[in-house]
Parts: sequence; structure tokens; C-alpha cells
Amino acid sequence: MALHQKVRSSLHALIRTLASTCVAAALFVTPLAGHAGRAFAETPAPSVTPAVTHLALGSTLPASEGLSLTLAKATPIITASSGYQASVTITNKSSQAAQAGTLTLRTSQYSLISSSNAQDWAEGRYNPYLFDLAQVSVPALKRNSSVTVTVTLKADDRNLASLRNWGPKPLEVVYQAAAQPNSGEADPRTGTTLSAHLNTFVTRSHDGLDEFKTPQMALTVVMPVVATGWQVRTQTSDTASVNQKSKKLAATLALVHDPMSTDFPLTLTKKAKAYTLAQLKLLKDYPHLQSVVDPALLASLREDNTPTSDKAPASRSVAISLYQAMSSISQPYSFDISRLTLDPEGFEKAGVSADTWSVQAGDSLASDFQSSSSSSSSQPSSTGENSGQSKKTEENSSSSTPASVAKGAIAWEGSSSWTARSLETAARAGYKTVIANSARPVADDSIVETGHVVMNTAAGDVTVLVTQSTLTQLAEGQKTSEQALAENSDAGRLQRFIAQSAIFQMQQPYVQRNLLVSLGSRTSLANSRALLSALQSADWLKSGTLADLRQGATNVSAHFDLAPDGNTAHTHAASTARQLSTLTKTLTTLSQLKKNVLVKASAKSSDNPGKEDKTDNPQPLARQNAKSSAEDDVTQDEWLAKLETSHMHLALASFASENVDTQNGSADLTALQADQKMNAELSNAVSIVKPSVINVFSESAQTPVTVTNRLPYPVKVKLAAQTDTQLTTVSSEKTLTVHENSEAQATLHVRVVGTSQTTLSIQVTDEQGNVLGEPQTTMLYTQLPLNDLSGDILIVLAVVLGIVGLRRQFTRKKGPDQ
Repeated sequence: MALHQKVRSSLHALIRTLASTCVAAALFVTPLAGHAGRAFAETPAPSVTPAVTHLALGSTLPASEGLSLTLAKATPIITASSGYQASVTITNKSSQAAQAGTLTLRTSQYSLISSSNAQDWAEGRYNPYLFDLAQVSVPALKRNSSVTVTVTLKADDRNLASLRNWGPKPLEVVYQAAAQPNSGEADPRTGTTLSAHLNTFVTRSHDGLDEFKTPQMALTVVMPVVATGWQVRTQTSDTASVNQKSKKLAATLALVHDPMSTDFPLTLTKKAKAYTLAQLKLLKDYPHLQSVVDPALLASLREDNTPTSDKAPASRSVAISLYQAMSSISQPYSFDISRLTLDPEGFEKAGVSADTWSVQAGDSLASDFQSSSSSSSSQPSSTGENSGQSKKTEENSSSSTPASVAKGAIAWEGSSSWTARSLETAARAGYKTVIANSARPVADDSIVETGHVVMNTAAGDVTVLVTQSTLTQLAEGQKTSEQALAENSDAGRLQRFIAQSAIFQMQQPYVQRNLLVSLGSRTSLANSRALLSALQSADWLKSGTLADLRQGATNVSAHFDLAPDGNTAHTHAASTARQLSTLTKTLTTLSQLKKNVLVKASAKSSDNPGKEDKTDNPQPLARQNAKSSAEDDVTQDEWLAKLETSHMHLALASFASENVDTQNGSADLTALQADQKMNAELSNAVSIVKPSVINVFSESAQTPVTVTNRLPYPVKVKLAAQTDTQLTTVSSEKTLTVHENSEAQATLHVRVVGTSQTTLSIQVTDEQGNVLGEPQTTMLYTQLPLNDLSGDILIVLAVVLGIVGLRRQFTRKKGPDQ
């Protein structure tokens, strides 16, 4: 019996041991559930006893309300010699002060191997086993205060040495501290534990590990170089003594009265120039960074020879260096092609035809840079595979080959997503390659493919280079979800980017892929530099190029959905219609001047046949501005063509996918506002000097009106006048000729039929009756004295009536009672 009891107790002990072992095994296997069948799952590293042996599930303590952690700085990739450092900011906005506490970093020896697990971890829904990587003390923290603590581990740290397999690891940051006794009336309890935790990532590279290394995945990082701020070019823009308002006025007047002074009407704002210069430095520091450059930006810098700052090179040299460093050109002004499909006829009427933003238009804007580019303009390749292409590029540059051939032309997606119609429109303008940068989440984001898709259109095939949505979202400074709290900071997004790229490589290590990532045109360049620097240690990646993507094999299985053709109507239709209306008015004014207002040249200059002779007008000579009048060789047609070109640039800039920056100072002038001001200046260039009050004391009268012409050419106009009463009519001479930069007087004929008080409105019109500029109003008073024929008739009539009355009185018979 005793033997049976002994055997029974032994069996119970064995069963308990087996049960405990199974539970522990299940807990260890849980993080890898669903992935055991993958050939690339990592084998646990040999056991290395860490300095801290605590092994447990991720933090289960509830976060204290008002207590938060922010990852200020962290080492994104651990190598054999890097060590590890992280700075964490602890902010206490709770109702209690905290005593001295601890900050603990916890990680795992196992790598995250799927995007879903990584996202769940980032959002706090995944709870793997972790061990303590490091722990530091945190000083006491008062209410409404914060402190930043730094954790540093040397390269030979035993805990870092325990990370013996490469890949992205979960990293938990845990803060714990006891609440100060009696620290607040809101919660008088003592002994309360304040806690907060943050889920981020850290990635171990292959460096220093004795393990098999799979092939690298290509990653192409591209940066659009576009203008982040335009302003109208003016000769006084760099004069310190001229205030900002005067700069705007001078710029607007220069568009109309001195359009021949420059070939390009727009220039970058001071802040935009500095940003472009910083982008150029980034391209030089990281030669494998790809760039798509707006040719309008190059043309603007070419025209502006002023330094970008006191110690910066002249703008033209910046443009040449930028041309040498760029990978491709985009459509001028990064014109939003998808918006054009909303109203193609409206864009044509506003002066924005396909010729204004086509590949040929871009080549024209960048035409002066090919011969200036040296043979060193080619970008080196990390593998040397593109040496032949580099040599070809050098030859093209030296022979002034168009930029679209030497560098390639790629249409950048604007604020609206690509549609079938917009792709066809781009193809007809010569763009056979486009970049799709809109975030398009795929059904299974854990499987990524090369973003090279060929779409068939009525204008031919178009190659669509699709950016990887998750990596691009992070690179452009956006977090993957609201719940991913660590991604609120730049450092947190960088940690996630590096970890996510490693996950993508691990999923299909033997499939050749080239992922495209965009940095965005307004991304913080400091963050872009940090990302590019970190990628240099990412030995599971290799640098890709846009040329590789364009020339690569078509990925027939890649996920790419075109937006419906009408998808932009509800978001951009109203604003597009308003812009087109404004731009069309300017073009209508130019057409009116050309057809009905400007006097056609008749006399020819003997010294310069074919040019107008303006010396017959004495007024410019009297005002000593004959140089701008008589010595000007510019014909009316040339002047009007220049104005139309300026309007075209302003129209394109107003529809830039990266619109101008209006938040950085009063000197910034949006392109649409500049076009409005140009139209107003043209319309009011021929104007009426406001007359004073007019008094009329007779049936008819004449009053002079002065008409001013501020245009550089003579005009023929008419005056139209009207009153708000039928007792007064006003007419003017048929046609009035006003010389350039001069004044002329017209006569208004006034006829009245009675005493009245009325408002007289006078307008300048062309010969067809179309109004120019704003009307001028004045008061018109009429008082008719009895000193004309009508007065005489009234007096005679009164006398006759009086005589008749008297005669009747004396000749009538009297009655008996009278």
C-alpha cells in the first residue's frame, strides 16, 4: 500500500512538472504562432547569461493618466561596435508628484517577422516575452514638469551581446515610480505606483554575427525638389530699405510695365532658397539619394544671381549643381495633372494648355544647364552596375542633350491621385513614367513587391512607379496609426522605419525587389538626414535608383488601383473653378488690350525698321522718361507675348501640387494673387482722374474729363457715362487717343430738363463697349435759371394769362346783388 502511495505521489509530481513545462513552452511559442512554417524563422541564439535575468511578459501595469513617455533619441541599428543609447522624456501632467523612480528598457532575443505583429506591438496589442536590457534611475518628478534621461550601453555590454540573431526586436520603455505621499488633494492615497510604458523597436544588423546572410533588398529613396515658396521677381526685392508692401507693389508693377527685364517672372522666397540649398547639400552628402527636380525651380535660380545667404554660393551655381546631382526632371511647377482632367476646356481658356507643362516645356526651362554640367554630374552606383549609364549621361550633358533624355522625365503625382484619364493626359504630354505617391494600403501589407507597374492608356503605355506606403508614410513624418504612440516623435518613426524595412526583407529574402520610398517635398531635412545616415548601417538593404526601377521588369502582380476619374470632383472642383475664373479674366484682359485698345503701330522708326516710333509724343520728353518710351525697342506684340508668358507661369504655379507657402511672412505672394494684381494693373492702366463735383446751370453743358494711360503704348478708348435719373443725359466723344505714359482730355456733353441732384458714373471702354478698369463717380447738380428761351416763354405766357384775367374781370356783367 505504501508502495502504491509512493508511486502515485511520484506520478503526480511528474504530471505537475510536465504541465509546468508545457505551459512555459506554450508561452514561449506564442510570439511565433502562425509563423513556424516559414523557412526564414530565426533559431534562438545560444544562451548568454545577461546582467539582468528577469524574463517576463511585456508590461501589464495600466498607464497612469497624465503620465507620458516620448522617445527623444535612440540608436536605430545595433552593430558590433555601435553600442546603444536612448534618450527618453518623461512628462508628468497627472495630479500627483512622483518620487525617484526607474526607467527600464526591455527587449527580446527573438525578431518580429511579420508586419501585423509589428503593428500590433506598436499599438500595444502584442505582448511577447522580454528581458531587461538596461535600467537607470529617474529623479523625482513634480507635477506639470518633465525630465529627460539617457540610457547608454557600450558595445561590449553583456545584454547587447545576448542579441545573437539579426532582425527587428520589440523594445519596451517602462517608467515606474511611487507617488509622493499627500502630493495632492485630488488623490490623497499614499503608496500609489505611477507608471507609463512605450512600445518601440530596435534592429540588430548582421555585423559581428556568425550567421548566414541572405541577399540584400534594394531600397530606392527619392526626394522631390520643388519650390516651397514663390514670389514675384522684382529688382527691389533685395533692397533692405524697401518695405515689404513696397516690394509687392514693385513686383506687380514690374510684371506689367517692365516684363522684358527677366525671362522668368517668379523667384524663390528667402526661406525656399535656403531649403533648396539644404536639399542640394543632402544630395551631395548622400550620392545614392535620388531626386526629381522641378525645371521651373532651375529656371528661377538661373535668373537670380544673388547669393542664397551671406556665405552661400550664387543661385545660378546652385542651379548648375542641382542639375548635376538630380536623377530626373518633373513636370514644370509639379503641375497637378489630375486637376486638369476636371475641366480641360477651362484650363485651355485660362492659358494652361498641355504645351505649357509638357516634357518639351520642361526641357526648355532646363535648356541652359546641359552645357554647364560637367562630366562629374553622373551619380555613382553602389554596385557599379550603372557605370555605362553614367558614361552615357556624361556624353549627353556635354552635347546639350535635352534634360528629359539626359536625366529622364517623370511626372510626379499631385494632390490628387492618378486616374485613368490623368495618366492618359500625362502620356500625351510626353510623360511615359510617373510616380504614384498616394498612400494605398494593400490587403496584406506583409508582402511587398517592386513598385513597377505598366498601365495601358489610349496614348500608350505608362510606367507607374509606386511608393511603398508604410515606409513612405514614416519617411514623410507621419505615424502609421493614432495608437502607435512611440511614432509621435521623429526618433520613434525612425525606429519603426528601420524595423519595418528589415521585416520586408525577411519575408521574401530570395526574391529580387526594389522598394520606392519618397521623402516628401516639405519633410524636415534633419529627419531625412537621420534616416539616410541610419540606412548606411542597414546591411540587409542596398541602394536602388530610379533608373533601375524604370528599366526593371514589370511586376504584373503588384497592387495598384487607379482612383476613379471623378474622385477629385468633390474635393477640388470648387477651388479649381474659382482659380480658373480668376486666371481667365487676366487672359481676357490681355486679349481685349491686343484687339480693341492698343493703337496698332503705323509709323516706323528709321533707325530700326519694324519697331514703333514713339518719339512723336511730347509728354514723355517733358517728364524726362523718354528712355523708357522712345528708346524702347520692344514692339507691342513682343510686350503682349511677354505678359502672356508671365500669366502662363503664374497660372501653372497656382496649380502646383506643392502649392506656395503663404505662412512665412508678408512678403510671400501666391501666384494666383499675383495674377489677380497683374489683371487689376492692366485693367486700370487706362483710367479716369476722378472729377470734382459738377454743377450745371443751363439746359446743356460740357465738362472736361482727364484720361491717363500708364501703358507703354498708345491706346484708343471711349468714355461711357450714366446717371441715376432720367432728367439728365450724358454723352461723350466717339473715340479718344491717349499716348503712352500720357494724359488726354475728353469732353462730356450734359443735357438736363429740370433741376436735379444725381450721381454721375464714368467708365473707360474699348471701341466695342467693353469696360476697362473701375468706374469713377461724382455728384452732378443742375439748377435751371430763367434766362434762356424756355424762361422767356414762361414769362410771356404768364403776362398773357394775367392780361386775359384782368380783361375778364373788367368786362364781365355784375349781378343785382353785386
